[in-house]
Amino acid sequence: MTIEGATNAEVSRAYVKEVLLPILRPGDILVMDNLSVHKD
Repeated sequence: MTIEGATNAEVSRAYVKEVLLPILRPGDILVMDNLSVHKD
C-alpha cells in the first residue's frame, strides 16, 4: 500500500482492515510498536 504524505490513524486503520486482516490466519501474531497511529 502506498500513500502520499504522512501516515495517520485513518490510513493505519484502512491498511489493517483492507490489506492485513484478509491475509492473517488463525495463530498468526501481529506486533505493533509504540507509533502513535498504532494506538488508535
